[in-house]
Amino acid sequence: MAPWRSLLLLLPACLMAAASHGQKSLDCRTVHDGVFSMGGEDKERKSVITRKGDRQTEDAAFMGLRVRYKVTWTSECCYTLSHRRVVKGKEPWPSNPGDSLFVRIVSISEEQVHLEVRSNFSDLKTEGVMERVLSGE
Repeated sequence: MAPWRSLLLLLPACLMAAASHGQKSLDCRTVHDGVFSMGGEDKERKSVITRKGDRQTEDAAFMGLRVRYKVTWTSECCYTLSHRRVVKGKEPWPSNPGDSLFVRIVSISEEQVHLEVRSNFSDLKTEGVMERVLSGE
């Protein structure tokens, strides 16, 4: 067989191997539970999010507010936050008992979780970033 024919046979295999190497599978289970923060660069205005099992608690110390949600995982990378309840502080936004947030994890890195969020009470779709809080921070 001519050497160039061998190359033609190897080329598709190399391209497939390169493509599969470049695509990491998204293992969202690694962020089902944990401690995260949101709020950008301003440490004074960050919220701390603690998620364990079917409960998520958000602490916004700068507002004196703590909110708890029920978490329902609808797939490995999608979950619903519902049954919002203020457990500390004063409710800053009116909400209804049936209000839900629908969250899709878009990407995960060692430090961050990128999200897409929509709700059943608004047409707005937003994107956000949660930072992983490592022990000792």
